[in-house]
Amino acid sequence: MVRKQALASILGFQHGSLPFTYLGIPLFKGKPKVVHLQAIGDRLTSKMTSGKGQLLTIMGRVQLVNFVLSGMLVYSFQIYL
Repeated sequence: MVRKQALASILGFQHGSLPFTYLGIPLFKGKPKVVHLQAIGDRLTSKMTSGKGQLLTIMGRVQLVNFVLSGMLVYSFQIYL
């Protein structure tokens, strides 16, 4: 414990715990829960309610959702093992 504190003070880091968000991806241990993935859903909702999302047709919105979700999944797969 003393060693962790010494390293943290030298390097300027803080000792934290899981879950936390790193580069926009929630990092957690174990099976994902709704609370862990809520931020991703909120980002998708904000993209849909923006001005660009309102101007799209239904099929355009479906394509936007597919594109955003697939991009988020590819990004998160790069972080998770």
